[in-house]
Amino acid sequence: MLALPLLFETFIVKPNELSLEIPYLNHYIGFTRKAYKLDAIQETAYPALADLTPEVIARNQDTIQNIRLWDSRPLLQTYQQTQAIRLYYEFYNVNVDRYHLADGFHQVMLAPRELAPNCPRTPRPG
Repeated sequence: MLALPLLFETFIVKPNELSLEIPYLNHYIGFTRKAYKLDAIQETAYPALADLTPEVIARNQDTIQNIRLWDSRPLLQTYQQTQAIRLYYEFYNVNVDRYHLADGFHQVMLAPRELAPNCPRTPRPG
């Protein structure tokens, strides 16, 4: 009786596991898109303009000011180096966020400091 599931997995599931899971993955992705209302998003293509002029740039200052210029990789390396003496913390990623203040949008880099999984333990007194 115990051999039947093992045989089923060995000869039916393992040879084509992905093809058996594709319908479930498609349902999962579809329902996630509906839950977050991502299915209502419409994609629009904007062709690049070859004749970029100062007037076009002046008319699109909101877009120009919102262009992401910073690279998170050097910041992540810096955080990891400056926190290396503290073995309790690790930085796994840096996120880019934008905040709307009185003078416009400001790009901010955020990096949560997390406890390291192999955190050294200090001996307890006593």
